Amino acid sequence: MKQLLQKIAIAILSVFVVVYFVVQLVASYSDDIVYNQAVMASYREYDEVTGYILRDESVVTNDLNGIVYTPLEEGAKVRRGELIATVYANASEKNIQDRILEIDDRIEILTDSQIDTSYITSDVSNLDSNIYDLIYKIRADVEDNSPGSAVKNKKELLTFLNRRQILIKKIADFSEEIDKLQSEKHYLESSLNGELGKVYSDKAGYFSLDIDGWETILTPSALEGLTVNGFKELLNRDPEEYPNAVGKIFTDFKWYTLCPVDKSLSMDYTVGSYYSLEFYMTTSHVFRVKLENVISQTDSDTVLLVFSTDDIPDGFRYSRKQSVRIVKNSLEGLRVNKEALRMIDGKQGVYVVLGNTVRFRTTQIIYSSDDYYLVKQFKPGEEGYSGSLMLYDKIIIGGKNLYDGKIVD
Repeated sequence: MKQLLQKIAIAILSVFVVVYFVVQLVASYSDDIVYNQAVMASYREYDEVTGYILRDESVVTNDLNGIVYTPLEEGAKVRRGELIATVYANASEKNIQDRILEIDDRIEILTDSQIDTSYITSDVSNLDSNIYDLIYKIRADVEDNSPGSAVKNKKELLTFLNRRQILIKKIADFSEEIDKLQSEKHYLESSLNGELGKVYSDKAGYFSLDIDGWETILTPSALEGLTVNGFKELLNRDPEEYPNAVGKIFTDFKWYTLCPVDKSLSMDYTVGSYYSLEFYMTTSHVFRVKLENVISQTDSDTVLLVFSTDDIPDGFRYSRKQSVRIVKNSLEGLRVNKEALRMIDGKQGVYVVLGNTVRFRTTQIIYSSDDYYLVKQFKPGEEGYSGSLMLYDKIIIGGKNLYDGKIVD
């Protein structure tokens, strides 16, 4: 009886072992495949530092006692001899000028809004799409504290809204409203009689109302022979006072950003090379800048990086001291999960699914993180393009018994 039970137990165990190996064999040839698409991704290596802006600036003053009115917007381009401001005896005259400026803006928008529907056809849905895009842009301008860009986008938005009214036949045109505004403007102009004088620009450049007292201190000429200690002394100086200032004019396209950094960080930068400088706390503007100089001294752990650019965008705030990111390395490529990468016949790559067929695609790693690689996206005709991983390829990250040419369901 005991021997019989042992034989039964052995038989049951043998059946279990056979079933187990059959299941494992079937699983090993299973076509259950897990994949994701090859998409573009990027990596940036940067240092967060403080930047000090240096520009050639000329302060414009007014010696007349009165109310100063300027029609110029922040960052407006001016010619030499151009009218910058008018001085009035009292505030009521300034208020009239403010209203005249509002009328001019309104007339400009309404004039640009005029369309002849007998000659022009437009898809209202496309117009609505442009309107929504501008709304998002204005919201971003407000969040980025970019008033100049917000005003520009606001005018374009109002123009599109007006055109939409014409296209949906809500209004024929804006001729009557324009005539009324023109009449109001003529009346207001005739009522102005308290003008004391005018202020003209003695230089060509870009106008700004922001006077901070550093116009003659943090200048490009200060860079000549500058030392680390000398820069600290500049920052300890008291700003100049300009009680009669109307504004200032930035007189040169080229301007500088000076960034104090730790000496160990400066080893990553090369004079004459180009980098990206991101002003991320105020306007989120990114500039392509050239490293003009690295200023150091033996008894200081601080080094001064001097960057230059001639890019002058609308809406950028040239606040003297700002938080910036110096992007010293920027990479873009196809993102590949680390578990997908394989070595096949001495070649590095991944398996992908094309239709119902498994194919092997070669890769070239340009960056490695903890859980993914960035691999190069080869261009047509470039060496290495043939057989390389392509954008939106279905990369296999899970599957068994894979080989090039395998047919899958």
